[in-house]
Amino acid sequence: MTTDEVIRQAFERQAENAPAADRVLADFRVRMGRVRRRRRATQGVMAVVLSGAAVAAAAVWVPSGKPESIGHRVQTGPRPAPVRLLYRPGWLPQGFTEVAREVGQGRADSVQIRTWADRSLTEPPADKALVPRVDVQVEPPTRAGRYEDRLTSLRRQPGSTTVNVNGHEARRWQDSSGQCVIAWRPDTRSVLSVTMSNLIDPCADALRVARSVGPDDRATFVPPLRATWLPATFATGYVVVSRTASGCRAELMATSALRAMTVEVGAGRLPAQGTPLRIGGRPARSYPVDAVSTTGRPSGGTAVAVDLGAGRLLTVRDYEEDPALNPGTLGNVAAGVEVGDTAGACTW
Repeated sequence: MTTDEVIRQAFERQAENAPAADRVLADFRVRMGRVRRRRRATQGVMAVVLSGAAVAAAAVWVPSGKPESIGHRVQTGPRPAPVRLLYRPGWLPQGFTEVAREVGQGRADSVQIRTWADRSLTEPPADKALVPRVDVQVEPPTRAGRYEDRLTSLRRQPGSTTVNVNGHEARRWQDSSGQCVIAWRPDTRSVLSVTMSNLIDPCADALRVARSVGPDDRATFVPPLRATWLPATFATGYVVVSRTASGCRAELMATSALRAMTVEVGAGRLPAQGTPLRIGGRPARSYPVDAVSTTGRPSGGTAVAVDLGAGRLLTVRDYEEDPALNPGTLGNVAAGVEVGDTAGACTW
């Protein structure tokens, strides 16, 4: 997923109050790449809360022996308002369908990313083949004190070339894996980019998609997750929903200056390993993130999963290990998650 810019934007807002800004910003890139790798490695453990309602429950943490009660409940607040999605492509390769929508939180000009992919993405190929996909992203242009937008970044990228997108100067760049990115400014308020992956000639299709992109006057996105309690210094960075073989999956990422955690909602079962917990009277477990890693290397971090029945889970993950957030804190986050219509969030 092309979520780097969204995560960077959220991290950078926190960085204003952090010491040694240059060191912090450099560390962001390393940590964000680590988070994205771990998210993919642990994708089998999903998250879910009570269908169409808020979760209001006390968490119980069992570090050893007698359980310790943690009293926390969903805090009242406005439900997430619909976000108008600004752009969509008019042309896509044959067989592509929309599979994911992502919006940043906390700013009127946050990043939006919409993803289209070959229909086989909703039914993963048996041979684990890479699935052709295209991301269309809109973000605000670079401003003082913020991470640079994609167009500015591509201008600095060795090997990028200039192309024309509907009369606008654009930059095009293809990396060693074959992924092609094209970015341009359609107006003074926005930077648009198209990323094409896993095609034989991605830049040819990426340019055709880019030239077809136009305003979308109808599509909206209602974020189905709200974290009503987070540890001090954390704030919600983005919410994304995606179609999977088991249904619609929702994810919220919260970031602090040098940390990131995710809340996921979707199908799944409690892992067999870990320490038993009780959250809101329901079975739950805390476990190390690397216990379910498929990468073959340690991942670090801690997760708390809650079994809400009918094959549904609520999972909160902290990907850092220096030090990891304790299961009690993650349990409080889980107990404070408010969930809207996750099943209906992918009915576009």
